[in-house]
Amino acid sequence: MLFAHLFVPFRITRRYSHSTIKTKKCLFVLYFAHLFVPLQAQISCLFENQHVGLVAMTLAIMCIPIFDTLRVMVMRVLHGYSPFQSDKTHLHHLFIEMGFSHLGAALCILFTNSIIVLTWFLLWKMGAGINIQTYAVILMGMTSTFGFYLFMKGQQNGGERDERGNYQGTPVWRYFCIIGSKSHYEKTKLWKAVRRLTDWNTK
Repeated sequence: MLFAHLFVPFRITRRYSHSTIKTKKCLFVLYFAHLFVPLQAQISCLFENQHVGLVAMTLAIMCIPIFDTLRVMVMRVLHGYSPFQSDKTHLHHLFIEMGFSHLGAALCILFTNSIIVLTWFLLWKMGAGINIQTYAVILMGMTSTFGFYLFMKGQQNGGERDERGNYQGTPVWRYFCIIGSKSHYEKTKLWKAVRRLTDWNTK
């Protein structure tokens, strides 16, 4: 699912809301995930350590999409909007605000999700119980979505003010902006060639 974000055509926004598509896609993935969980006993037999938490493993693999979608839907409801109404409050949009390219934002989310999967794997290998695995993944998911978004928004609305009275952001925000400015590889010939091969909407 995260890999799909690397190649999604920008032209899709002309006909559909990209935010709404991502929300419904995450719900679609969750539906198949709940069909996967009842296979706990059969899948556990494939592992030498029987204390593998299938729920924790599933959450870890899809951690950022699941918890980011949950965060966005909760915030929409709290503000009196439909949970499926489009907006620009996903983590992807936050990275775009910091100057990251579409590719850079997707890679940052993919990297964070990979760290969560690796952490779950290490917990399992160290013999952590199923409950500990699950709670740890939930904590990491909440921290990397709810926590990170609120923290960075606070950094964006802090720091010194310019002549118009607008906040310039804290040093943390500006540091992320510098990193984001170096992520624009979509303009290279190689990336454009890849996009032409993977772009289903050629018109």
